[in-house]
Amino acid sequence: MPESLGTMRRARVLVALMVLAASAAPATEAPAEQEPSQDQAVRMTADQQDCQEDRGICLFTGNVKIFYQDVTLACDEVLYNGRSMDLVARGNVVVDQGPSRFTADELHYNLRSKTGLFLNATGYLSPMYTFSGRSIEKLDETHYRVDKAVFTTCEDETKHPPWSFHLKKALLELEGYGKFTSSAVKIQGVPVFYLPYMVWPIKKERAPGLLMPGFGYSDRLGTYIGLPVYFPLGQSWDTTFVFEYFSKGFYGIGNELRWAPAARAKGQLDLYTIYDEESAEWQWRINGHHDQADVFGFRLQAQLENLSDPDFFQDFDRTFESNTRRDVYSFLFLTQSWGPYSLNLSADQRRIFFNYNDPDLLPDDPEKSTTYDTVLARLPEAELRVRSTRLANTDIYWNLISSVNRFYVDKRNPGDIRKNTGLVGNYWRGDVFPTLNYTLPGPPWLTVTPRFGGRYTYYTARYGKVPDPSDPSGPPTITVLEDEPIDRAFVAAGVDIGGPSISRIFTKPRWGFSKFKHLVEPRIEYAYLEGIGFANELQIPIADEVDSTPLDNRVRISLANRLFGRSEKSLSSIELGSFELFQEYSFSRPLSFGDGGTTSGWGPLVGSLRVTPSPGTGLDARASFDWLNRNLRSTSITGSGRSGFGSLNLTWYAGFNPTTGERVSSQVRTLINFRKPGFPVTAALHIAYDVEQNEIQQQRYQIGWKGSCWSISAEYRDLKIGLYPTRDFRIVIELKGVGGLPEIKGSLGGG
Repeated sequence: MPESLGTMRRARVLVALMVLAASAAPATEAPAEQEPSQDQAVRMTADQQDCQEDRGICLFTGNVKIFYQDVTLACDEVLYNGRSMDLVARGNVVVDQGPSRFTADELHYNLRSKTGLFLNATGYLSPMYTFSGRSIEKLDETHYRVDKAVFTTCEDETKHPPWSFHLKKALLELEGYGKFTSSAVKIQGVPVFYLPYMVWPIKKERAPGLLMPGFGYSDRLGTYIGLPVYFPLGQSWDTTFVFEYFSKGFYGIGNELRWAPAARAKGQLDLYTIYDEESAEWQWRINGHHDQADVFGFRLQAQLENLSDPDFFQDFDRTFESNTRRDVYSFLFLTQSWGPYSLNLSADQRRIFFNYNDPDLLPDDPEKSTTYDTVLARLPEAELRVRSTRLANTDIYWNLISSVNRFYVDKRNPGDIRKNTGLVGNYWRGDVFPTLNYTLPGPPWLTVTPRFGGRYTYYTARYGKVPDPSDPSGPPTITVLEDEPIDRAFVAAGVDIGGPSISRIFTKPRWGFSKFKHLVEPRIEYAYLEGIGFANELQIPIADEVDSTPLDNRVRISLANRLFGRSEKSLSSIELGSFELFQEYSFSRPLSFGDGGTTSGWGPLVGSLRVTPSPGTGLDARASFDWLNRNLRSTSITGSGRSGFGSLNLTWYAGFNPTTGERVSSQVRTLINFRKPGFPVTAALHIAYDVEQNEIQQQRYQIGWKGSCWSISAEYRDLKIGLYPTRDFRIVIELKGVGGLPEIKGSLGGG
């Protein structure tokens, strides 16, 4: 090496060069950690340097670091041209620029333009994208070209990521899009999806573009493929359109509109329509919801559901939760509370769909089933409630339930609709129900609380009977809504007596408890409802529990045994178990019926056992015994447990004919969930077995795997109960930063 280049330093040295972009020679030395004083200055440190001063070229080796503006470069060796600001770096090359980082075996780079070529390189782009390739070329501040690329969001596992896009070529733009050619999605090295061309947003902010296509299979619709397109509409709004094609002649169009206009306010509206070529009809469905914490002081909740045909759930809805439904429900609910008072404003509508066979309406196929619906709507309802509150300075407490409603009802069956008659119309209802209660003074082992109240309800319409239009002179047989007001009033009185209770404390420690307490408490609850000038109860329009309150005069007698334990590590006590016997007696009407018309005012004797040895673990057993016929009515037992590995729930239920004692139903239900924190595998099993029919009515299996940057879940369901038995499957793959791959789901028929 020429003498003019200076002598190679054998010992470790620290070289700090301030190199101006326009300079042809190295700058003078500066302290090792001093920051450059000018934006165009380059600072370098290395173990050794070798410079050719007349050409402005230096060779730096050993722990090389270069600092220039927002660029930091580290490597084993670099050849640097101070005039052109070109460099060639080799060995463990690491380049940091802002939130981005690149590693490579070799780098050809220009500091002035901040562009260059990385060989055998890996790059990390904010916020979470990692890519590697045979070569990565930085074209300018925001664009990169990658050859033989691997693209993933698993930044901590770049050599062998759990999932990745394997690309022939890629053109990436920061805060823009990645354009991928010949991309194959691999999970654990196994190809699962291929696209010849794909565009993907590489942005911190939301960006419009195509999402992953969806595909699946249904025995009703055939194979389908869907193409979703995403559009951000503003800071608080976005939407996704989806276009679907089905191999059996169906075309679907859907839209999801999402919004979050304020803190603690969000909602979504889903629209979907599908065209049936065979019937030349469009079918549609609309679902929406909104939740907002504060609207002029009220909490707001709203839901909208509607569809063109009740069979839409079964024919076109591919979700597990919806395709067995037979109703739609929409509501608007506003609530506000202050002190003991709460004001609720609401409106709702529920449509329930029924199947029927009507040869008159279906003369060509009298066996064919079709549907009709009933409607009950509150438009609107205002309700004022007052929870139990002290009356003035007394020990008397009062509470109130009151409401004003306007109802629309249509409960006509197909025959009524055809005859243009039946139960249909509008009416108003006003209701007020105040009560008072007072706990008499006495010993702590005995509580006596009498209560008294009254209820008044006014209706602007009543039920009536009219003759069948086909036989006007016949007897009245069809229920209609008549525009004649009706009211009802009743007094409500009662008394609750708890005790005399007795208890005993055991101080011998065991099972982790320092003390135990056994409490025996009898209880009597008496309720009396009596009408005042009561109208014909059959004329009262029935909409909810306000209208169906039965007049009664009954008592409930119970005897409870409870066991409490105090932990050795805590001063608090928990209930470890209880056993209760209770029975009701009605003074006004029979509660049990036997052979030959015999009746009894005594209801069934019920025994209930509950054991809770630890949080999440319990045993519940219950039996109902018919006092008149001396036979069981029902029995059930449920065991549940929860641990760090998941949960288990087993239930057995049996029903009996009380007059004969014959078992008429018996079902076993099993629910097992496996979910351990930190363990990637989750699983669930749900089976309902009908012992009487020797048939599995429902079985559902789920298994999932959650990795560091991806997850997969598979689910199978076989449902045999209800009008529409189904067998469905679904496989979902989620990738971090990308979202879900096309869902593989479909129907296998009713089974």
